[in-house]
Order: sequence, then structure tokens, then C-alpha cells
Amino acid sequence: MSVRQLSLALVLGIRAALAAPFLSARQDVDPAVQSLIDAAGEWPQYNAPDLKRDITEWLAIGDSFAAGISADVPNDQLNYECSRFKQSYPNQMNENKDFPGFSTSRKFIFGACTGAKIDDVRKEQVETGDPVLTDDHPKIGKPQIGTVSIAGNDLGFGDIVNACLYRWGFSPGDCNEVLKRARDMLDDPGKVFMFKVVEILVHIMHRARSQNPDFQLYVTGYIRFWNDQDTQCNDITWISWPHEKIYLTTTLRQDMNSLVIKLNNVLREAVEALSRSLPGIYFVDEFDAKFDGHRFCEKEDDPKYHENPIDSHTWFIHYNSPYENPSTAGASNLYEQVINALVPPVDGKSASDQVNEAMAAGDGATRFPQLATPEATEQALKDLAASNPELNFLPVTWIRVMHPKGAGYTEMSNAVIQKVRQFSATGAEAAPPPPPPPPPPPPPPPPPGPSKGLTVMLQQVLFEIGPENDWVFYTNNPGSTADPCPDPNGAKVKEVDTSYDYNIDDPPFPSGDFDVRLYDQDCKYSSDGNGPGKLSCPGNDNIECKEHGDRKGGGGKTNLCDGQVAISWRYSYHPAVYCEW
Repeated sequence: MSVRQLSLALVLGIRAALAAPFLSARQDVDPAVQSLIDAAGEWPQYNAPDLKRDITEWLAIGDSFAAGISADVPNDQLNYECSRFKQSYPNQMNENKDFPGFSTSRKFIFGACTGAKIDDVRKEQVETGDPVLTDDHPKIGKPQIGTVSIAGNDLGFGDIVNACLYRWGFSPGDCNEVLKRARDMLDDPGKVFMFKVVEILVHIMHRARSQNPDFQLYVTGYIRFWNDQDTQCNDITWISWPHEKIYLTTTLRQDMNSLVIKLNNVLREAVEALSRSLPGIYFVDEFDAKFDGHRFCEKEDDPKYHENPIDSHTWFIHYNSPYENPSTAGASNLYEQVINALVPPVDGKSASDQVNEAMAAGDGATRFPQLATPEATEQALKDLAASNPELNFLPVTWIRVMHPKGAGYTEMSNAVIQKVRQFSATGAEAAPPPPPPPPPPPPPPPPPGPSKGLTVMLQQVLFEIGPENDWVFYTNNPGSTADPCPDPNGAKVKEVDTSYDYNIDDPPFPSGDFDVRLYDQDCKYSSDGNGPGKLSCPGNDNIECKEHGDRKGGGGKTNLCDGQVAISWRYSYHPAVYCEW
């Protein structure tokens, strides 16, 4: 090779080396992901930290799931503007003795902010420089590790909650539309949403590693809200506004849970795609399984609990979950607190009366723009709180709904700490502690009992001119018999003239087909008169009825129904048949 050829080869080799990205890409890295990594600029050499290192400075950023909004009381608030709370999972991590290092000397940069989207994190939460820890948006310092919860608001978390569950405001949105919009974003074959997540994670990593080359990032997933199999919630609605009701059916709950699963899969895919050429980034969602038994719509001894699920065993915040005593007169729930605060009484009309009138007239958004949309209501509450500090609790009370309580954030904290202790070396992991032996499986639940009942009675009315017999149908709770007195019409669903003079103390079985409206369903009771017969209802067309234990032997009940009939009449009732399903 000539000197000229050798010189040219050296020049070309140097140029090629300079043009190559600082991080070498593995063969299995998505070229689109690698281009985002390369576009960020130069990357310092990453050296995996020692397994026994102490965490002396770290960063927590992201949205309300990282800020820990309203978990659990106002006195726990660390920052008002961003609604950061002591019971948030990052703050619980920082104070946990299992987190490597010492909380008394550790610098904890807590920049997560309620309502933050991806662009907000980019603009406000990853500015380099020395942090002022009390700032709304502190600079990131030189963190060894960071946590981030992001993308839920970009997916439309708030829109879904309002359109499908609460329907606050005059324009609450369409549930099916917001669910479809979110699903389309997550199922997009072009993966636009996933690459948006990749881009923000690259930006966070690059900013942090420019300050500390050994920075690691732990990306947390989201949590499924519902037990989506049990049917107790199927007839429950949480809508207080005078809108058409939406019920918490298994279908709706499964739709919402599936979005959380899909979002977590997108986050995991983004993290795994980056980690192939950018070591030191991890995904954490092991805490989701810990919420089993503590979600909304778990099976309860009293199904009415689902109307107001605020006890401590439920780890999510309902709109009536206690936070602070309302300061608005007469308010008994969040709906009343909000409208009473934003709509003053006029001409003796309450806030609720005025809202109902505006709904009926169709001009609610014009008359009350502060209630037009959830966003308008949120801003109006913030403006009100700014002018009246005693109402500072209202904006937080409004936004906190459907977020975890402190007990739930504890499980998030534990899961992230375990992952921090587990992964500290490139491509390797510290051996996790052996899992405890599994508890013995619980006994299978007893089969569900009947929830509806029907009693068929022979009714005899004694007039001055003689008796009149009728078959009467009453709804009742399973295991009990309907009591026609003191109100013969209270639970009565049908009355049929028998045209026969039966012995009230020894009634026959009814004979014939009887159409009867039961529990908002059109049912039919049928008997040939030789037995107790059957009941047929939609979805349950073969309900075997039984002879009532009091049909013979003087089990009839004779009473005057005071205030209901003339004093000279006497009503007698004798049960003949009961049906339960």
C-alpha cells in the first residue's frame, strides 16, 4: 500500500469513528428507537453502580400517580401547586429503611406534578442545574436514580373517568368515544404513541446522564381500577349530575381495565426497546397484583357498599372518600360541595335547582360556564381557592378521584425499592430474596344465593254482602314472606280475581298463566293448579316455585289495614306459593 493510500485509509477511518453514535447499537435494536437515542446527542459512558451503593441523591418526576395527590389528608400535602403528598410512592420510598442509604442525609428531588403530560415533563421537570427542593418545578441536580410515571394524561385518563363514571359538567363527553380514542392510540400499528413515550424517556435519560453518567431510570406502570368479573356492581351508577345514567357493568369495567393493561404493555415495550442499547432503564408494575382484593367492585358482604366505596379496604379514592370537612353549607357529597361553591343561590333557588333548570333548558354551558366541562370546573375551583384559602381543599378533592390511597402507594413504593435493589449492574441483577411460601388457597366461595323473591297469596275481602277472593302477587326478600299490612299495595305487583269462593284457611294452588312485572322485568307465572308451578323471567326461564310452608294449617293472616280501607271491610291473606331466584 502506498503512503497516499495509507493516509486516505486513516482519514476515512477517523471520520467513520467520529460519525458513529457514541452508544453502540445492538443488532436487535429498532432503528427508529436508535435514531431517537442518536438524535439526543453525545452520551457519556455508563458504568453500572455497585450493588451495595447508597442512594444519596435521587429524582422523582411524572404525573399525579407519582405526586400522590390527596393521599391521604390535607396535612400531608408537600406542595400545593403540584399536589405532591407525603403518602405518594416516591416519598414513601425515600423514608423506607429498605431504600439504600439514609433519608436524613439524602437529597430527594421531588418534581412530579399532578396533571402533567409528556410535554409538561419535558418543559418543566428535567431542567438541569442545582435544585431548590421547595420549588414547584425543581431542577434535577445530579441524581443517581429517577422514577417516572407518565402517559396516562396523554391517553385521556381524566376524560375517560368523567365521561364513563361521573359525567360532571354540562358537556361530559361520550364514554364510548373516549374509550375508542384511547384504544386506537394504543393499538396503532404505526406505534406513534409508543414512540412518543420512547422520545420522552430518551430525553429524561440524556438530561440526567449529562449530570450523572451512572443515572438509572425506573418507569412505573398504572393500576387496574376494577374487579371486572363480579356482577355486584352491574346495577351501580356513580353519576350525581342530571344526566343519563351509566352503570358499572362488567363490560365497562373490563374495557377500562384493558386500557390500563394495554398502556402498561406500551410502556414496557418502550423501556425494553431502549434498554437494548441504553442500559440502566427498567419497567416496574409488579405492584398491580397487590391491589387484588382492594379494587373497586370487589365482592362485598353488602352489595350496597359499592354505592359509596370509601372504606380503608378499598385502595382507590371515590368522590365521597373523606378528605376534609366541607365548608359549604348543606353539602353532603363532592357534587354538592362543588356546585354550592360555584353557583350561589338566587331568588331562593339552590345551586342544584339552578343546575337542573339549566339542564332542562339546554343552556347550562352558557349560564354557568364554570360548570361547562371538567377543565372549566377545575380552573374555577382553583380561582376560588386563590381568593379564599379556606377552600384550598376543593380543587384537590375534585382532581384526586380514582387515584390510589396511601396503602396502595405503599405497594408501589415496595415494588420500586425491590427493583432498585435487584438491578444495579449492566445486564445482571442481584439475587432477590426468596419469596415467602405461598399461603394455603382459600376455600371456594359458597355459591351465590337467591337475590329476588315472589310470594303468591290468596286474598279474601269480607264485605257486608259476602267475601271476594283474589290471587295477589308480592315481591319480597329471599327467605322471608311478604307482609301486606299495613299497606296492602306496598309491594304488590299484581292482583287477579279468582271468581271462586275458596276456604281462606285451605287455599288451592293458583291455576293458569299470569303475566307479572317483577324487578323491572316482564315475567310469567304458570301453574296447572296441581302444584306450585314455575316462574319464567328474561335470562332465567325455568324457576321452580315451591309450596309455601303456611299454605295449610291456618297460616293465613287477618288484619285491618288501617287508613287504607273502609272499617267495615276485613282483609285476610294466606300464602300459597313462593319463588326465589
